Parts: sequence; structure tokens; C-alpha cells
Amino acid sequence: MILTTQQRPQIGIEYELGIYNRDGTIANRADKVLVCLQETTKKGRAPSFCPEGTLCQVEWNSLPGRSIDFLARELLESITALEAICEKLDVIPIPTSENGAGEGKPNPAKQHRVRVYEAVVGREALDRLFGISGIHLHIDLHSGREAEQFNILTALRPAIAFTSTSPLSADTKNGLNCHRYDLFANPTNGVFAAVPEEIRYIKFLAEIQARDEIRYLSWKEAAEERGVDQEEFARSFTIANTGYPDIRYRPDMGKGTFELRINDSCPADLLIAYAAFVQGYVHRAMTAKSIRPASSPEEPYSFQNEEVILPHLHTLNDLTTRAIEKGLRDPTVAEYLQTLVAFAEHGLQNLERRYLQPLRETITTRENCSDRAMHHVDPTWVTTPREYSELEARRVNLFMRELQCHGTTQLRALYLKSLRFA
Repeated sequence: MILTTQQRPQIGIEYELGIYNRDGTIANRADKVLVCLQETTKKGRAPSFCPEGTLCQVEWNSLPGRSIDFLARELLESITALEAICEKLDVIPIPTSENGAGEGKPNPAKQHRVRVYEAVVGREALDRLFGISGIHLHIDLHSGREAEQFNILTALRPAIAFTSTSPLSADTKNGLNCHRYDLFANPTNGVFAAVPEEIRYIKFLAEIQARDEIRYLSWKEAAEERGVDQEEFARSFTIANTGYPDIRYRPDMGKGTFELRINDSCPADLLIAYAAFVQGYVHRAMTAKSIRPASSPEEPYSFQNEEVILPHLHTLNDLTTRAIEKGLRDPTVAEYLQTLVAFAEHGLQNLERRYLQPLRETITTRENCSDRAMHHVDPTWVTTPREYSELEARRVNLFMRELQCHGTTQLRALYLKSLRFA
């Protein structure tokens, strides 16, 4: 059974983009870009952009919507406005994280949170964290089944392979397919190793609430130990926005959302494809009578109409590690994600399933943006992990720029095709 369009959950997008010079180096001019965008907003022409942690990043926030066509139109209009401003300022927007081709300067508008982050995780870790760009998806809570919904979103961790655009770390080293997720999720040497996040399935919503309260108090205590007073901490941090879990519980957003925070920033067509995928996946899963994790690593995962069996946590962790290291080049990851896309497809309207095309192509080729960028710069990259030069890092950025331009063109074609058949 597939629910009607009106019953599908709303989804909203936060989309972080880097601002670069035309030679692929970082341009710390996001503040100028935002001022110009605010002027166009006053004229009623541009959707919402806001500052991020560094002066080389901007963030776009969509309005929430049930229609993927609506989200595609919102994004295309926003990209058009952003590109026009960047053209005037002689800079280019690229959906990628810092990789050694320059360094983003801290944004003064975000300093109220910086002091607390620095106290909790340290300056070096903070610098690494603020250089990453990602996408966050907000999806409506399914009242009465929040724990099951949280679990199906947890099972999406290996889907970082769809959107990876961080083949190089901030110190220009390769060796991983997705440095961004490893940076904040690695319990040993990630930026939050001192205050690690617990990643597991749950049985009750109260477990998330308890987890978030414990994290908030842990951060508050760590900040106070390093000279941040309670009042300063409380001004910038709440239980809902403290730390960096894969999934935030946001009862304060609209009627309540889960915020999925695992994915790299990526080209426009992949962004909308991924939003469609998540919406369809959640929508269809919520029609199942039973959703449960596998009882053992030997029990296979299964995504069917009546029952959804999620990968055992051990299996999920293994799939995630493989996705971080090799992305879709790992056949186990590719098989799992192919299963999820086939399942999610039937949670979408027929005409909106075409937006999944970039994900299908990625599964077919077994190459994501990280793979393609590294092949472009260094055909031997898979067998020769090494540190890359700034020039090579710039070439990676410029190739990501090509993917963004191509992706925007492809998204516009998919959107116009939807209009013709509507």
C-alpha cells in the first residue's frame, strides 16, 4: 500500500556550499555574497541563504515540502540567484569541503558558538570541523512510530556513499572515499572522540531524549571546566542543537522533525535525488506493519511491504566502514544501496521517481563524485594513497564545480520533464 501525496512526510533541505576563486582556491567572501543575496531577497527574488562557520561557506535552507517537484524548483531558483551574485563577485560556488586549497577564515557571525566548540573539542579539531560542507535533511516525525522511524534513518548510514565529495582531507591526503563523515564519526580520531556519539538502534523515543540530555550535560560540563560559564553556554546551545549526532531529534522544528546529518554536500541533481530517496524510503517503510533490526549478524536484511528487517548493528557498522573507505566500489555497499533505492522508489509518485536517476547511475557505474574527481586528477589514485599538492587539490575542486554545473543542467531537465507530464 502506498499513501497519498498529502500523507507523505514533508522534507526540508539545508545545503552548504563553498565559495571559491576561479582557480579552485578558497575565497573568504561568503559575507559579501550573503549581503548581495539579502538585497535580492528584499526584492522578492531569492530564497533563504544564511552564514555558516567560515567565511568561505553559505547555506541554503529550503521551505519544507511534500512534493519533490517543489523542492527541485526551489533549489533551481536559489542556484540561479547564487550563481548571478557569484558571477558579479568573480567567485564560484562548489559543493565540497576544504581539501588543502586554501583555508576558510572563521565567520565572526558564528563566534558565539565557536568558543564553546573550542573548549569542548579543542582548536585543532574545531578547525577541521568547520571546514566541512554537508547537507541536512529534515523529515516530519511519524507520530506514534518515532522509534521505528529513527531506526530506519539510522540504517541509511552507508548511503553516505551516494553523496561523497570529500576524497581529500583538509591536509590534502587521500585514502578514504568520504573524509567528512570519518572526520566527525570516527570514535578514535574524529573531532568528537573526546565526547563520542552513541550510534545504535532504539526501542523507545525516550531513549533519544535521554541521549540528547546526557550529551547536553556532558558538553556543558566540559565547557565549564574550560572556562565557559553556564549563561554563555545556554545562550548558544540547547538540548536539540548540541553535538553532532547522525540524526537530531528536533521537536522544535515545525510539528517536529528528525534531522539527518550524515551526507556530504553534493551536486544539485544528486541533492534532490537524495531528498527524493529519503522521502520515498521513509514513506514506504512507515506503511510496513513491522520494522525491526535483524536479531543477529547472520539474519539478512529485508525491505518488504509487510515487514522491514534492518541490518544488524554489526552489519550496519561494517557497511558504513566500507562506504567510508571505498564508497560504491565496495560491492557489498552497492548491493545494499541498490536494495534501498528499489524500496524507496515505490514510496514516490510515478512522475517523481525520475529524480532518482542520478542515484541509479551511481549504482550502475559504481563511481560517486569522489571517485570521479580522483580519477580526473590521478588515474592511479586507488593503488597509490598519498598526499596531494595544492594544485591537485584545486583541480579536484574545479572538477566538482563541473559536476555541479552539469548536475544543475540535469536537474533542470528532470524538472521540466515532470512539468510536461504533470
